[in-house]
Amino acid sequence: MERSEITYHLECLLDAYTWRTRLCSCWEVTFNFGSLNERVDFLTLDHRNTWRFYEIKSCKADFYSNAKHTFYGHLNYYVMPYAVYCEVKDDIANHIGVLCEQNETQYTQNGYKYIELIAVKKAKRQELRFDDRKLMLSILRSKERDSIAKTTYEMQHDKSWVQRDLAKTFEEYQKLENIQLNVSDFSERN
Repeated sequence: MERSEITYHLECLLDAYTWRTRLCSCWEVTFNFGSLNERVDFLTLDHRNTWRFYEIKSCKADFYSNAKHTFYGHLNYYVMPYAVYCEVKDDIANHIGVLCEQNETQYTQNGYKYIELIAVKKAKRQELRFDDRKLMLSILRSKERDSIAKTTYEMQHDKSWVQRDLAKTFEEYQKLENIQLNVSDFSERN
């Protein structure tokens, strides 16, 4: 597989790995606080208010590239193929966890082959490096960026996505702030 295919494959596995426990999540979250301008590949928040940062590294060159390794969460992880982990494990900080797919995790159900991520190195809990509100602001800003990109494409093809996207966004707000909002009332006003 090419590097971009490996990255996409790892993204899909990570999404499946985290979907049960996450309260809120976002891909490619940008942090712009003062002189800080960094981006994390994937960020989740769970119901215990634990922030997890994930950096996807598809090959050894990607791991050692000049791209930042953005780890500001309570728990921080690399997501990479097991072969890459074997090559770089001595250069991974003690508190950073590693999630890999391994051939031993494949199983078959109803004729389909499933591959899962497993923790080959557990992350150690750290103090949060930013205020929760700044992290939430970063997620909201990144989700807005994604919505604008989605709007540009989907407005030409399917208008019903707006209602679905609003419902999903408000569902996440309700989980985070226990705010009761009626999506249909909001969309009728606009």
